[in-house]
Amino acid sequence: MGQERYSPFGIFERQLPDSPADIAGLVRQMRGIFRFVDAKYPPGIFDDNDALHTKRLVAMAEGTMGIKGVSLERLTRMLWIHDIPELEAGDIIAPVKAQNSSAVAEQERRSAVRLLKPDDLALFDDFNQAGRFLKEDDCPSEGVSPEGLVANVMDKIDGNMYFHFALARWVSAGVGEREIPSRTALAYTFGQRELFLKHLKAVEARIPDVVGICRYLLDYQIAYVVGVWNGVVEAKRPLVINNQLESLVV
Repeated sequence: MGQERYSPFGIFERQLPDSPADIAGLVRQMRGIFRFVDAKYPPGIFDDNDALHTKRLVAMAEGTMGIKGVSLERLTRMLWIHDIPELEAGDIIAPVKAQNSSAVAEQERRSAVRLLKPDDLALFDDFNQAGRFLKEDDCPSEGVSPEGLVANVMDKIDGNMYFHFALARWVSAGVGEREIPSRTALAYTFGQRELFLKHLKAVEARIPDVVGICRYLLDYQIAYVVGVWNGVVEAKRPLVINNQLESLVV
């Protein structure tokens, strides 16, 4: 495939950031929270964890930001703490979380209360408010922060890009298309982008620069996903991916 290591925005060209001292112990523990754990997926496809994911997000923010109306300090702190509640609640793959959003949100909020300081808890709530706005048709835009929007988009595109990178690597190594465990998850990335773009229109007049960077990130994600699957022989690619590649307009 020409890619042996997942590296969004080339962030592994420099060292991943060190955790803030006050939460360094919690971030270290997040190494044990493995991502994309699901009975559908055979062992060995994914080798990601919450600590790596978090550090990639902070590196992404530090390397790509300079946006009018976005506090880099507030954004990076939000990214550092957004998955800490999963130390108790565990990681749940995105499509499953979407189907059980209220129950998952309540569980993570209870964990956040126990694990986060008051200022960080406020950032966690801010992050989740922006996430609800991006994902739910009836969620109002009032009070949704620029940092919350950017953090959610970064969080989702990193997960989606890594998922496709790892699965394409596995397919390229020889698995048959019929053995792909979840076609729903493969299509999820493309549908999520359209949903986010639709909801971002509601705040474009208020924060156009923020909406602009969110669109850029969502489009970069699709270009990345297209790139990793184009590196797989067409006959090996899942049909849902070939269909998306044929119909995609970015």
